[in-house]
Amino acid sequence: MTVFEVYLNGKKITVAGIGLSGVLDTTIYWVSRDKPKGGKHHLRIGGLHNPTHENWEWIDQLVKPGDEVLVKIATADAADPPKTRSQFNATADLRRQKRYVRQMAKEWGWKIAAPKKTKKVAMRGKSPSKNGSK
Repeated sequence: MTVFEVYLNGKKITVAGIGLSGVLDTTIYWVSRDKPKGGKHHLRIGGLHNPTHENWEWIDQLVKPGDEVLVKIATADAADPPKTRSQFNATADLRRQKRYVRQMAKEWGWKIAAPKKTKKVAMRGKSPSKNGSK
């Protein structure tokens, strides 16, 4: 399988591999919140394991200016086990999305209007069939 051998400042910190079906990624990113001291630099090694639909993560740590990160693409029979595995939860994701929309609406002074519920009216004298025919 394809693996990423990841080195930080010359020291091997992980060998990440997802197997035969999935996504393996390495990300180095910087985040700033308009503070005078600047932002934070992060190193993340993770992926998606297709057979189980799990997100796997080997590394998620801070790095600093001057650090050297080397990612060597290799082939191996085995990899280090991921430090975390998490399953996608559609119900929890929908709750997070709704919470975010409500939060932003409140912040922007908007009002959320839910669609009005309609009453089902029974027809007198007629009984609808299951397939729509008489």
